[in-house]
Amino acid sequence: EAKSAAEWRKNKSAADAMSISFPVNGWYAPDGSLFKPNTTVTVISPTLGIKKGFTFLITRVELKYSSGGNSSVLELKPPTMYKTGVISEPWLE
Repeated sequence: EAKSAAEWRKNKSAADAMSISFPVNGWYAPDGSLFKPNTTVTVISPTLGIKKGFTFLITRVELKYSSGGNSSVLELKPPTMYKTGVISEPWLE
């Protein structure tokens, strides 16, 4: 049990360290649904070095409203840690 707990904690800490705050225009995903936690989004961003696209888990959403238009800030993490315990890095894919 202790070894499993330590491994999970190590992976969670690494995934937390790999969080990305990603600003987007609007409040809605490409499929028309409102951005929400515990869903996924595929990011293609040459600026971040993610040229082929990588699917992230949305862990937090901040919806912003202003006279200039609606926007969101998505907190993104690699989802594989939560599925398999192995962290996939978007920059290596």
